[in-house]
Amino acid sequence: MILQSNELIFGLQYSEEKNDFIFYVPPLLMDMQLSEIQKFKFLHHILRKYSYNKILNKESDEKFFNDMNDNHQIMMQAYVFLLKDHENNGDLILKHKEKHDSAQNVNWSKSMRSPPIISNKNIIHHLHREGKYQIFDHEFYKIYQEAIRRAKLYIHGIYEEPQVFPKDKQHKSIILNYEEQHFSDRDKEIVKYLKIIFLKKKIALNVKNDYPYLTKTFQFHHVWQDMIKNILPYTEDVKLKKGIYKSKGGAGLSMLPDHILYDELKYYILDSKFYDIKKNLPASQDISKQILYKYALWEQLKKEKNKDFDIKNIENIFIFPSHEKELKTFDIHEHDCEHFKIDCVSINFQDVMQLYLQDKKYEYFIKDLYKDKILIINNKNFEIEIPDIQDLKSQVTQSYKSKNYKRTYQEINQRRKIWK
Repeated sequence: MILQSNELIFGLQYSEEKNDFIFYVPPLLMDMQLSEIQKFKFLHHILRKYSYNKILNKESDEKFFNDMNDNHQIMMQAYVFLLKDHENNGDLILKHKEKHDSAQNVNWSKSMRSPPIISNKNIIHHLHREGKYQIFDHEFYKIYQEAIRRAKLYIHGIYEEPQVFPKDKQHKSIILNYEEQHFSDRDKEIVKYLKIIFLKKKIALNVKNDYPYLTKTFQFHHVWQDMIKNILPYTEDVKLKKGIYKSKGGAGLSMLPDHILYDELKYYILDSKFYDIKKNLPASQDISKQILYKYALWEQLKKEKNKDFDIKNIENIFIFPSHEKELKTFDIHEHDCEHFKIDCVSINFQDVMQLYLQDKKYEYFIKDLYKDKILIINNKNFEIEIPDIQDLKSQVTQSYKSKNYKRTYQEINQRRKIWK
């Protein structure tokens, strides 16, 4: 059901070998402490949410779907239409007909109101009573139910325990036998879908697929970027101006930071990185881009808002996924030039996913990130340096030594809390 992808591939992909879909996920997501069923459901919702966002943002052009083969497209459409039929018309009902010879006395008054009695030369034949009841152990019904189970799983992320159903080599004869004996429009459509799913028939389905997002796998770093974008508060719609060639007016430098935040005092330029922070960190190219964005934003703000705007009020941040619960700065990129500083921040990726699925914001992102350096007064953020506890103890001792006044550790800690 779920397999680890060698790269950062994420999504459903058709396997010719298994004649079924496999959900590929990056290594970090495989480490989530969830059962396989819970993991599938959770990640399936992420896949749907991200794909809907791309469609809503009008990014679902031809390039959006061009990496899947015909079998993948046709197979997924068969699941979609089979499930639509099931939702609109209910379960497929197979009825068994049974006839009984009647040895009872004929009630003529009742029989005259019933369907005609078969007669031949004044000889009354035995009456037949026809009974109907639903068949659940029919081999075709079992194949149909397995297809419905898979459709619910792939399209809605709903898991149901698989039931025993016929072996692969029996599928063809069972489906074709049913086709020969059933002729309603619905039966024909269902047979067509089952031929695609179980017999690998390439039958064109000329109906619009309402679930195009399921015909695509993605690079997960794009998904990570979209999740961070949707959960961050104070997002500022700042577009850095593009460069142009003066002589011809042609397009030049294009600057597209992942995220820009503003909290009335500072700007924060964030770059989402889906890296395993235990193995690697951004290299020169990514660092150079962030520094360029910082200087470009600074120059733009000076022209558009405040000519005295200080570049120190722009922070650069790389943001990474982590298994750890706490949001924290785990590393800092430094350089002799102080404006080249970039904070490396880790955030629990399951928390990010939960917020993303619930359309919620991480309202205290900045406060939690800089909790040791920011004092909030009247909803305004003021950056301060909080003294180390030992330094504070020394200062207090020296200050009151001449007065023979002693402070307790509790009072020192209380004072430190006030700074926070």
